[in-house]
Amino acid sequence: MPSTYQIPLKKLGPLHVSIIELHLKGWKNKDIQVELGISHNTVSHTLRDPIAQAIIQKVLAGKLESPRIY
Repeated sequence: MPSTYQIPLKKLGPLHVSIIELHLKGWKNKDIQVELGISHNTVSHTLRDPIAQAIIQKVLAGKLESPRIY
């Protein structure tokens, strides 16, 4: 039986969303863990999950786009 860190998330819950939001605000994993009162494994697992990675990449791509100045 695989460990829980190897099982991908089926959907994001409110806790996962909070982890992603704090990560995108530039918080370190350890600070997220303390703020939310969760384990380091939960933070790491969430941020490595394919669903979370897709969201993070989309948000970062949107932030990195610069408006064209003519």
